[in-house]
Amino acid sequence: MNNTRCFNLTEQWAPEALDTATKSLSADIDIAKQPLSCTSEVLKQMNASDHEILMVSGFAGGLGLSGNACGALSATIWKRMLDWCRENPDKNPPFFNNKTAKRILKAFNKTTDNNMLCSDICGKKFKNLEDHTEYIKQGGCKKLIEVLASA
Repeated sequence: MNNTRCFNLTEQWAPEALDTATKSLSADIDIAKQPLSCTSEVLKQMNASDHEILMVSGFAGGLGLSGNACGALSATIWKRMLDWCRENPDKNPPFFNNKTAKRILKAFNKTTDNNMLCSDICGKKFKNLEDHTEYIKQGGCKKLIEVLASA
């Protein structure tokens, strides 16, 4: 899949992801049952701050629980590039021959058999945040999360 196709898919799914994020952020959340997600778990393993974890929470479950593009992959690339930008404040990030993103994608593709869709990787589409949280608590995507965090 080329970069243009990825950007087009992201643009296509952005309204649904924003809608899901808006609904989720306005919902009452029982703090005693703090939600987990693929994105929160991969970023925790990457030593991300709580603020960084919150920033990518809408990626979970296939960008906004849509079942589409893998949110854990998106969060991993985002975090690695954020770290790169912090380490290289006077440089522009490499968008097209990006060795870091290529390494992450290679590990991801090997783990998922070249499948980018969350619903295919998980074998389901999540009904809501609680459904996704339960999936993660039961060990869902554990291997993928570990592969991405170490990529």
